Amino acid sequence: MHAPRSSEHHKHEREVRRLTERLISWVSTRPEIRALAMVGSWARQKPTEDSDFDIVLLTGEHERFTTSDDWLEVPGNPPVVRRGQFGDITERRVELPSGLQVEFGIGRPGWAATNSVDAGTKRVVQDGCRILHDPDGLLARLKSAVDSAG
Repeated sequence: MHAPRSSEHHKHEREVRRLTERLISWVSTRPEIRALAMVGSWARQKPTEDSDFDIVLLTGEHERFTTSDDWLEVPGNPPVVRRGQFGDITERRVELPSGLQVEFGIGRPGWAATNSVDAGTKRVVQDGCRILHDPDGLLARLKSAVDSAG
């Protein structure tokens, strides 16, 4: 038997759904974004009260997306609360007025290379990966390679 979900969780669920729709619409007008995926607990539909909303964004304009925050208009220009570097992924973490934290992991298209999947990339994909935009099949191939490797 599952514990009842709190109203806070329901609020984040609606917010994640709306933000996902906005991201999909936004990315369709941005040819420099090669792929976009929701990863983690929201992607596997098992979020907890304190789950972040995690997004991987792959772009050939990595420098622009990692040094400027002007593109954060899509979630409503929230303040960046943390920046970080994790292997080939640059993090931009923002906090929405509701308290939901959104982590954008920004990488180059090569992050999705399937010839040699590093442990961090494998862990991200195996933890849950819902592809939102992938016109070149970069993430689909990566997901398939990770799934086949077990």
